[in-house]
Amino acid sequence: MTDHDLSTLLSAMASPDPTTRDGWAYAELSRGILSGRFAASSDEIRASAIDQLSSPHVQARTFAPLTLAWLVLAGDRDRGAFEQLRDWYTTESDTRGYDDRLGWLHAVAHGADYFAEAVKAGIAGGGEVLETLAVRMVFDGQAWHDQEYARVAGAAIVALSVDPGGHTVWLGKVVDALAEFERAPQPARPPDWIHNVYTTLAAAYVALCEQPVDGQQPLIVAEASAIADAVARLLARMTPWLLRTRAEADGGVSY
Repeated sequence: MTDHDLSTLLSAMASPDPTTRDGWAYAELSRGILSGRFAASSDEIRASAIDQLSSPHVQARTFAPLTLAWLVLAGDRDRGAFEQLRDWYTTESDTRGYDDRLGWLHAVAHGADYFAEAVKAGIAGGGEVLETLAVRMVFDGQAWHDQEYARVAGAAIVALSVDPGGHTVWLGKVVDALAEFERAPQPARPPDWIHNVYTTLAAAYVALCEQPVDGQQPLIVAEASAIADAVARLLARMTPWLLRTRAEADGGVSY
């Protein structure tokens, strides 16, 4: 197997050819970072990934979080990278999961993966990661069709395992967005963010009620039952025709 130099790999991670970007470049760069092969070049790798977040090319933007996540796994603890990625994540408008020409893009999923690593590494607090995820959930953009909801829910569970009290911020932003939506004239079809919120909360609820894991490692979430109850109340509020919580959910608008 030929080892490519770092410059080639960083450029290839922005390639529009999915067999390049999501093929050999992805595999070799991740292996090189995690093995320590590129340990002396962490600053260069980080700077390249951050620069890609403002690229005009969507595939470059959406693969940058993966590079930053690998750096965190290899020991990088740069707070500035978190802040740059948070700013991008909460404003990115192209959230397609998959494109027939470009292949996997997955902005929402890749960003969530990074945030899970950032909170585990102590780069960011659980509460601020949960707030970031909530902002993305209620963003007025495209519906998520490629299991982004599960990746966001997974990152939220990781953050809750570090800071269970952060659920008030996470769910509070959703409550505020729903209240604003309910006050407005109801459209014939709900906006796509309603779908994103519901599927993410449903995935989080199941995980909280069962055994959440990070990869294959069990996660302990203090007050998981109480948090699950709060999530269930929101789900019941959004689909009162489907369920009531055991504590009798408040009535709400049917979406």
